[in-house]
Amino acid sequence: MRTREVSKLKCGLYKIYWRSGGFSISAMGGYSNGDRWITSTNWINGSVPFDKIKRQILKMELLISREYDSAGYYTKIHIN
Repeated sequence: MRTREVSKLKCGLYKIYWRSGGFSISAMGGYSNGDRWITSTNWINGSVPFDKIKRQILKMELLISREYDSAGYYTKIHIN
């Protein structure tokens, strides 16, 4: 994935298709500096910075995301 594609991704739950084949269900969130982290449900070592693995990803399909209000509290959950 390209950096400009990553910057458009929402925090949420994704189905990730790997260039090597197969897929994972993964959560994506953000650090306080705006960088993204990602962790798959089948990983045992926890989250990693998204930049470290983005070249291994073929595509990502958003499954679940949240919408926030102006105070930073989530108000809606979107299930795709």
